[in-house]
Amino acid sequence: MKQIFQNRFLRSMQFSNSREELAFLNQVPVERVLSIDLDDGQNPICYIGYDSLTQDIEFVLSFRSESNEEDLNLIFWQDRIVFDTGRSVFFVSYELELKASLELTTPLIGFHLVSDNELLILEEAFMRVVNKNGLVLKSESFDLVTRTTFEKNRLVLQTESGQRTLYLDPPA
Repeated sequence: MKQIFQNRFLRSMQFSNSREELAFLNQVPVERVLSIDLDDGQNPICYIGYDSLTQDIEFVLSFRSESNEEDLNLIFWQDRIVFDTGRSVFFVSYELELKASLELTTPLIGFHLVSDNELLILEEAFMRVVNKNGLVLKSESFDLVTRTTFEKNRLVLQTESGQRTLYLDPPA
């Protein structure tokens, strides 16, 4: 099943070594390729973005990670692609310009769009609310999260030391 977001679908590929990745990148029939040069992983990974109707390749994002590709997160957010590599979160425009990056403090749990202008980046012991340029609007650390629930503007975290409630925007 293809999951289509903003008229695109995505395929990810993990290569066993850099030679395989380079051979793939040399054969890609598209000029829009962004390779993020990181030395923090042995797994070469590419995200390939396709047009949902023509199935033409629109872009390729290439990076390395210590994590396997199925453990990583990616979200299309307005005119941004936001993804993690296991150690960092990158904000890339649809024109494949790297707009921002944030280092993860603890392993990532996931992303959640709070509003059109705010994205929650939830880690195992840290959270940030950022704008689409990666500017941190709010951040907070806590004990290791064991369970999360989200209701309206409240993020409820069950941590090792108890329950925490975080308001992501002012209550109405």
